[in-house]
Amino acid sequence: MKTAIIVFAIAIPIIIFSFFTSIGFYQIIIFPLACFFLLIVYAFFRGNKNQTRIKHLLLASSLIYITLSLVWPIYIAFHPPGFPPVNVHRFANLLVLSSFVFAMFSSDWFRKELANSFLNAKLFWIFFGTLVFFRIASVFVSKNPFSSMYTLMSDLFVHWFFIFAGLVIGSSRQNLLLFSKIIACCFFINFLLILPEFALGKNLFTPFVKDPNDPSVGFIMKEKLRGGLYRVQTVFTHPLVFAEFSSATFCFAVFVLSHIKNSFRRNAAIFFTIICASAMGILSGSRTGYVAIAIAISLAIFSPLVNSLFRGKMNLKIAALWSFLIIVLTISISALGFLIYDYVLGKHTDTGSNMARIVMMEQTFVKLFESPISPIFGYGPGLGAELVGVYVGGVSSAFTIDSLFISYTIESGLFAVLSFITLLIIGAVKAFRISLFGEEKDWFLWYAIGLSIISFLLFKSILSLTENNFLLFVLLGISVSGAAQSGSMQKIIRRV
Repeated sequence: MKTAIIVFAIAIPIIIFSFFTSIGFYQIIIFPLACFFLLIVYAFFRGNKNQTRIKHLLLASSLIYITLSLVWPIYIAFHPPGFPPVNVHRFANLLVLSSFVFAMFSSDWFRKELANSFLNAKLFWIFFGTLVFFRIASVFVSKNPFSSMYTLMSDLFVHWFFIFAGLVIGSSRQNLLLFSKIIACCFFINFLLILPEFALGKNLFTPFVKDPNDPSVGFIMKEKLRGGLYRVQTVFTHPLVFAEFSSATFCFAVFVLSHIKNSFRRNAAIFFTIICASAMGILSGSRTGYVAIAIAISLAIFSPLVNSLFRGKMNLKIAALWSFLIIVLTISISALGFLIYDYVLGKHTDTGSNMARIVMMEQTFVKLFESPISPIFGYGPGLGAELVGVYVGGVSSAFTIDSLFISYTIESGLFAVLSFITLLIIGAVKAFRISLFGEEKDWFLWYAIGLSIISFLLFKSILSLTENNFLLFVLLGISVSGAAQSGSMQKIIRRV
């Protein structure tokens, strides 16, 4: 195993270096590759003397990056006097990458965790490997290989790599509880940020931007109105990304608050959280965002019934009666929410964006079958918006594509997008199985993980921005790790 990892780690830098050298950009990667090579050599000869420290290093670096990504804007950098700007996200990302490379070559525990995951979730890793393969292969058919390689590197090391962080977080109950508390805190911090932002009608971080003339930063900072009303985005780059975050993290806040011992305070706190999530969805100005949050709230309300029914604590007739009453209540709440949404933002505010998505889907399938190889390999990572996107104009003067599924289809072919969708379904199924068949004390935590993955699945159909993808892959890693770690699940995880 160790020999295979060494061969892999040496081969990948050589391939990357060769590619960049062939297109004349070798200078930008000589220093980081040299640093990683020295780190590998040091880790290999150091051995694995202190596994506890390595576990803490991996967990700490992962949680630092997760926290920074959810409470600090990616477009705000520090400007030390006499030094170039320091982007804290990139620094934290480098910390995570270095920590995991070090662990790969120095920790038997980490290698065993990987092997255990591969053995107990073969189907998941097959589809993950298929996604990676077709994204890499599509680079070689790209008309702009450097741009495609940049997008691929972002996918690999900024998003997909965090599946390994999920394996570490999911390796113990203590890690999972700490992760849940951090996510819940990030949820409430962002809720507090929407109040002054909506009241002022502008991004709160505008005064901290040093270069507002940067086109990408200009697009992030410009006011995004719908129906004449300001749409909040807090620390994120777009209101839809904020809505995606709100929907995916809502249940973690409910899980943390469910441990309050006083029943009145517990129920009041959970009800307040539901109000917070609804407000975040509505003020993001996204009908899809509100729908996703409404679904998450509805399934969270249903969760005690589902848990009791699967564990034999409630008969089917009583469960059906309660289900009917909850369905009526949920529909009423959802209808009320839509009335509020329409009153605040207007009934026809989403018509243009919905029509744009239909046009993009039509263009995708026309473009996809223009050549024999494009259905299989696509046209190259990062080129989707240019090929089938719609012009957004404004400060950025750029094209956008409003679905990650459309993006993966046109960029890397049908096998890539189907593999990605299957990954999300497998991850959600694993989490729900642990919730309903595993140990009962943390059943809602795993239920929340499953709901979060389902929420991401919904959002990826209308959002191509990948800002929160690292969190999605963390959750997938947790789901896979939890299925492998749970002793009571061994008889059912072998089939998925």
